[in-house]
Amino acid sequence: PLCAFNPVLRNGTKGLPGVRARINERMFRYASQLVGEMLSREIQNARLPEIYQSMQPLIDGNFVLFNAYVTRYRCPQRVVVVPKTPNRLVLQLQNYDVGINANVAGHINMMVPMAAESILPSGVLQFDVRGLYLEVQIAVDLEPRGPEIYVTSCTNYIDKVDISMEKAGPNARHTLAFLRRFVSNFVRDLLPDEICKMVPRIVDQQINLRFSSIPQVVALTQLAMLTGLGLFSATPKVDPTFCAQQCGLDIASNVTKHVAARSISTASPRKKGIVSAPWMHPLCSQCAISDDESASLLQGFAKNLNLRKMKDMFISVKMLNSYASDDGFTVDLTGEFSPGGQGGTPFGLFPIYFPGPRNEHMAEVLVSDFAINSLLYWAHRKGFINFRVGPETPKIGDILKTTCSDDDD
Repeated sequence: PLCAFNPVLRNGTKGLPGVRARINERMFRYASQLVGEMLSREIQNARLPEIYQSMQPLIDGNFVLFNAYVTRYRCPQRVVVVPKTPNRLVLQLQNYDVGINANVAGHINMMVPMAAESILPSGVLQFDVRGLYLEVQIAVDLEPRGPEIYVTSCTNYIDKVDISMEKAGPNARHTLAFLRRFVSNFVRDLLPDEICKMVPRIVDQQINLRFSSIPQVVALTQLAMLTGLGLFSATPKVDPTFCAQQCGLDIASNVTKHVAARSISTASPRKKGIVSAPWMHPLCSQCAISDDESASLLQGFAKNLNLRKMKDMFISVKMLNSYASDDGFTVDLTGEFSPGGQGGTPFGLFPIYFPGPRNEHMAEVLVSDFAINSLLYWAHRKGFINFRVGPETPKIGDILKTTCSDDDD
């Protein structure tokens, strides 16, 4: 019908976001700590591949490094995650050290005065790599199954490489002198490439694998559960005595009182020693709902609604766009309620903007009127917003009486 929605909504534009989220500077500071810890674990547990290298034309010979593993790791002096236009995130690990042990074997023909000497280097090489710097840029791509992060660039520098050898074989003195000159330069060029090869694998395993589990649509019933009002399920009844004794909520008299609760010892950030923090039973949340008049009123109305008509209602949270700026990283989502999350709402959206460029919040979310209007539109189409208000309606029914009995005051 023509009166199904306000004609003004026809002036909206299709394709704009119904939900907009922004990650601010404070969140990036927190993310820097998490990312630094994750990469530190990956680097310490890394197993480097076997390396075969010919020394020609510099010299006649070859060597192989195998069973390489990390023996020492010093955390970066600074870890930074910052946004970069247009839709990039930059990760920097500044000034960290890595120690690596690897077995070495090979064959080197060396010319010495009056004779030719053949050296077979063997033993365990110890690499002390200092002053590493890693910078990785990643971007968010829109895929049919959801957002996917990929590495756009990786830069790695090494300040110093020192080599020593243990369990060395014969001619160790000649071998080590040669390896220090040749292999140190080789490792300085090779190790940055090997570290950069690890980064896409870490991104796939630690980030994209988790992104793939994020649903593209969310059921209205799941959102209703977050409110704790039990609109789509039977709310468990809570004993008023329990609420009064354990939670300090006297449902019968609607009075909140202080009760002695079990305490957990925590350290105070401002004062040395131990302070007591109150411990609350999980069921106290249901007591709070029972004590809240507005929540009780919503539950009362919900009992008169046919909630089964909204069981197939979903909100689409597909990502539409992402972009970075100095103010943060912003993600646009569809934010449209529809049957099965398939869309079809006949009106468009209006632009939404954050009220200010910078603040101390870790993240912010804007929900446009389109998200609410799309829910109300489909609820109206399904005949959901049809209910009877009468004497049996909680809170309101008492004022609708037109006659009084002898027991009424």
